[in-house]
Amino acid sequence: MWGYICASGEPFTFVAEREQFIIHTNDPVGESIFLYGEYDFQKLELALRLLGRNTVETLVDVGANVGSICIPAVSRGFATRSIAIEPEPTNFLMLTANIELNSLQHKIRAHQNAVGPVDNQSIRLELSSENFGDHRITPTVGAPRERDSTTVTSMTLDTLVANLNPLTDLIFMDVQGFEKFVLDGATNAIQSRVPIVMEYFPEGIQEHCSLDDLLAVIAPYSGYYDLNLPVPVFTPLEGLRDFWHGLLRGPFPFGDILLM
Repeated sequence: MWGYICASGEPFTFVAEREQFIIHTNDPVGESIFLYGEYDFQKLELALRLLGRNTVETLVDVGANVGSICIPAVSRGFATRSIAIEPEPTNFLMLTANIELNSLQHKIRAHQNAVGPVDNQSIRLELSSENFGDHRITPTVGAPRERDSTTVTSMTLDTLVANLNPLTDLIFMDVQGFEKFVLDGATNAIQSRVPIVMEYFPEGIQEHCSLDDLLAVIAPYSGYYDLNLPVPVFTPLEGLRDFWHGLLRGPFPFGDILLM
């Protein structure tokens, strides 16, 4: 059925499983939601178990795409409320539509911004034509990609979410390598060590900074869990160096970590 929908040429379709979604066709996020009813949601569930929590008060979803994390999190009772931040215009329209389809507009607040180190900066967002979760901020280091692009406005996490509680709240972030600059604008959250689930993608990160740059920003944290291990083990931050080089050697280009 998914192949038929993709072959039809329709850019969007509708899914009604545990939650309702308008999704992109011919896209990994949409395909997973269509086939399994969710995308990457097990990472959030695992992170909560490792934190010893059943729920969070505020889930900050940075790079929210069409709502594949924040919507089921709130709908299924894993989060009381969510701040959902998505810069790309079409994804943002679908995010807001999906929030309303699930009657969650009173519990999820959506912002169409890139999250960055300063407020009100114009940032170039390069658009992927094949994976609508792979739109990327133009590299800080090196040349731009040969992609269509749009300009988005940045806001810091300190501005968007002023007072996060490390005991009750959680940041979930997937920003395709721009993590260091997102965290540069999240001083309050980092100093109080609000837990963060983030993609760990060396190839993408080094388009913007070095590993040492990233480690310097997250230095207040004690360590991390590798969420892709069958049995995650708490590891000091210095372990991210070996993890980095292992990912660069392959076969998988990225992992997912819980900072705490």
